[in-house]
Amino acid sequence: MRKILGLTALVAAAFAAVGAGTASALGTCTTGAFDAVFAHNVISGNTPFSTGTAAVSGVTSTSSTSATVTLNDGSGDTLTFNLTGTTVLKSGHLEFTISSGTVAGGTGACAGATGSVSGGVLKGENGNTKWEATTDVTGTFSVGGGAGAGAATPPPPPPDNAFLCYSAFEDNPGVWVMPVAAQLLQQGYWSPYAVAGNVAGGTNIGGYHLTCNLASGQSASDSTLGGAGETYGAGAKPDVSNVPGHYAIIGS
Repeated sequence: MRKILGLTALVAAAFAAVGAGTASALGTCTTGAFDAVFAHNVISGNTPFSTGTAAVSGVTSTSSTSATVTLNDGSGDTLTFNLTGTTVLKSGHLEFTISSGTVAGGTGACAGATGSVSGGVLKGENGNTKWEATTDVTGTFSVGGGAGAGAATPPPPPPDNAFLCYSAFEDNPGVWVMPVAAQLLQQGYWSPYAVAGNVAGGTNIGGYHLTCNLASGQSASDSTLGGAGETYGAGAKPDVSNVPGHYAIIGS
C-alpha cells in the first residue's frame, strides 16, 4: 500500500506543475518535469497546475488498457495525457496503473506541449465518475521548441509491471513496477498463481486469471505463465520465488 500511495503523490504533483490561472502565463507551463496530484477530479497541488480540475476518460472495466487525462487550470490553460496501462478491480473501485504515456498537447500557455508520462495510479470513485491520483502522475514535457530549438532528451522507457500478493485475506494481487516488485519478493510478498480461464473483474492475463491463494486440493504444476500471456514448460520454468512477473500455473 505504501508503494501505491507513493505513486499517487507523484501523479498529483505532475498535474500541478502546469500552473494555476494566470500563473501559467508567467512561465509555469514550460519545459521540465511534472508531478500531478488530484482527488475527486480536483487538482490539489504540485505541477503543472496547483489548482483546477482533472478529467479522466477511457477506463470503464478491467479490460481497459488506455486512458486520457486532461488537466484544466480554469483560465484557458489545459494539458492532456494519453496513457496506457492495466486496470484491476480493488474493493469495488477500478484502479488504472500507468505503464507509459505521452503528452498529447494543450491549450493556452500549454499549446503545443509534447512529452512523456512515466507512471502513476488512478482510482475511480462514485461509480467511476470521480477520479483520484492515488500515486502521482509524473513525467516530462516541453512547450514550443520551434526551429532551431534543441529536442528534449526523452526519459528512459518505463519498467514493466508485475503482480504480487501481500495478504492471505486478499485474493486479487496488487501491481508494482518490476524493480520494486523484485525487492518486495525478498520482503515476504509472493507471486500469485495462474488459474485457467478469465473471470469478470479479475486480474486476467491471456487465457488465465491470477489469484493469491490456492483453493483446497489445488497445487502448482510444472508450467509457468509469463506477464504477456506466454507459458513456459518445466524445462524453462522461471524461479517464481525470486523472479517477478511469472506465475505458477495451477494443475488440473
